[in-house]
Amino acid sequence: ERGAASQDSCAKCQRGTWSAERGATSRSACVACGEGTYQPAEGQANESVCIGCAPGNYSMVAGASACLFCPQGSWSSEFRATACELCPQGKWTWSTGLIGESQCSPCYGSRDCLPDGSIYITIELVGLNMSGLNASGERGLCSVLAHDLAAACGVDDDAVVDVSGRNASVTVEESGFVAAFVLGIHGLSAHDLASYLYSEAFSRQVAADVSVNGMRVLVAGVSLRPE
Repeated sequence: ERGAASQDSCAKCQRGTWSAERGATSRSACVACGEGTYQPAEGQANESVCIGCAPGNYSMVAGASACLFCPQGSWSSEFRATACELCPQGKWTWSTGLIGESQCSPCYGSRDCLPDGSIYITIELVGLNMSGLNASGERGLCSVLAHDLAAACGVDDDAVVDVSGRNASVTVEESGFVAAFVLGIHGLSAHDLASYLYSEAFSRQVAADVSVNGMRVLVAGVSLRPE
């Protein structure tokens, strides 16, 4: 027997995916929309519903239900962008979702756009199952992410602080939203930090470090804000 007895009892393909297969018996029949696109509705039947990200937005993972704004320090004038362009050294954008390099402004307060040598950084993870981790596992996850951020910013692990003020830790929400402050950064500009933190290499490193206990975790986006 194929499929379900009625359309009402069929499970819908999730947002970010589609399937043209009639009588499908598994969620594996659902096909993810490609990188640089998104799909915000459930139960879609063909690839034409995958919408290209507009300028100022990007999607670096397949199966996205929404595009992300280009983060501070970057811009994109392209449709279907999978990454955003960085502002030149000595310039920065203090807003998100910008569409041209002309919107990058000269640094103020310092030449490196890091007047106080600190940043607030967020990472959006897809596929993270916090409920599958015990207290020790959660602490280990936060420690690993703090170490990755410290290494990227050239500081000791203790210089990474979660939103509650704990050193060598980050805040991780059930949704996969990660947040932390990184303090005491020296010798690097905001551009230097963004060039690595916004890169595929950093995303791959983080994904590899947190994909444990059978989870396949991807990084959907990274954003930093000089503090």
